[in-house]
Amino acid sequence: MLYSTRDAIVERNAKKRRDTLTFLAEETCSTSSVIALLLNIKSVPRANDFLRSLEKQEIVCCSDTFIAGRKVRLWGLTEHGAALSGREKVQPFHPSRVSPTQLQHRLDIQRIRLMLQSHPAVSDWRYPSQRRKGERSHDAEFRLNERIIGLEVERTVKSRSRYEQIVSDFFVRIMRTKEDERANVPQYCWYVCPTEEIALRVGDALKRCTRINNNGKWESLPEAIIAEQRFKAFTYDAVEKWAKK
Repeated sequence: MLYSTRDAIVERNAKKRRDTLTFLAEETCSTSSVIALLLNIKSVPRANDFLRSLEKQEIVCCSDTFIAGRKVRLWGLTEHGAALSGREKVQPFHPSRVSPTQLQHRLDIQRIRLMLQSHPAVSDWRYPSQRRKGERSHDAEFRLNERIIGLEVERTVKSRSRYEQIVSDFFVRIMRTKEDERANVPQYCWYVCPTEEIALRVGDALKRCTRINNNGKWESLPEAIIAEQRFKAFTYDAVEKWAKK
């Protein structure tokens, strides 16, 4: 019994290490609180202890930075850790390459990713590469049952004209995609916001976007498409509650 228990602990720790390596290989860097969410560790100090154990093995390294005046410790893979991840073209963590202005946005995407991936109907999370010049990518994309959803983390409200252009680009892209390739193109888009106020304002702005710019000419969307409400806005809390259903 003692032997089997010890084996289970070893395997559990090995899985935590594999999951951490895979996640950091994809995300470049993260925080102890996000890693705690990834590994289902109940307290951030315990997650920090786990990362410290990987640091002693020279698998991860850390660096302190600031977000809105708040000190944040970032963890990422060393060259050794990048090699152990088993992924190709993994870049080790270089703190100087992390943009402080985009950091909170990146960390929010990571948290939402883990929330969504906890739902059994969510799969195929991916970060789309930049497309043709001038064509905008979503922050991320994922599959919900048979639908591909584009994800946007929206921390601030844009102008109505900006949302109108975003919605137009979204539908024009679908129109210009070959029929047999549309299954891999997002047909819906979720905007996820930190507060209820932002979510309401973003949602209201998106609902007002009912036309597209097709080759320089603005055209109304069909009523059937408008009724489908392909753009929706949620709060972080609403996504978390949905994922736990």
